[in-house]
Amino acid sequence: MPNRVLVATAGLVFFAARLGFAADAADWRSWRGPLGNGSVEQGSYPVSFGADKYLWRTQLPGKGCSTPILLNEKIYLTSPANGEDALLCYDFQGAEKWRAVFGQENAGKHRNGSGVGTFVPTPVAYKGRVILVGDKGEIESIDPVTGKTIWKGTFPKSRSNFYASPLIAGDKLFAPREDGTVFVASIANDRFELVSENNMDESVIGSPVPATNRLLIRGEKHLFCIASE
Repeated sequence: MPNRVLVATAGLVFFAARLGFAADAADWRSWRGPLGNGSVEQGSYPVSFGADKYLWRTQLPGKGCSTPILLNEKIYLTSPANGEDALLCYDFQGAEKWRAVFGQENAGKHRNGSGVGTFVPTPVAYKGRVILVGDKGEIESIDPVTGKTIWKGTFPKSRSNFYASPLIAGDKLFAPREDGTVFVASIANDRFELVSENNMDESVIGSPVPATNRLLIRGEKHLFCIASE
């Protein structure tokens, strides 16, 4: 049975979006986006990519899992750097512009994070539905008004878990698994259809970010920018 608190929260986010709160679709100003719903309806996003198929890739100074944010064509993320915690700024071509150090790196870490990246993906609110992705790849679409299940799906089974919160962009569900496999599924017309499996060749715990018809994916070692062919 789905967690009703999560469903209710995501439902409130959906209705807030429908009431007309303004947001710049080109910016992704926080972890779950400018509306806090983890989704964007506009745009056409890449569905086939991987560690050897990207627009650009930038090596990061340390292991991390925080989700990037995008503001005014600048990308910001946190990462360990030379034994200290830092905020990094990159331009839209992947070049580092500056970094700001704000403390000693925390030596005690979970194996999947750069600090203390919680478990269980958060829901996504999209076009009147709440989409849940479970730790083992189960997917469920719920009507936030009634709590009833609209459809169910599943990603291929694996020993690896889903820790990143999924993104929905342009009727596509993007769901990274901890082993670096990013699944893309169509959810158009209240139907689930697996479209692709994409191997980033390194762990992915951070959530994907839409960036004007591109995707930003923060891996354990690199920041990737993916574009349609």
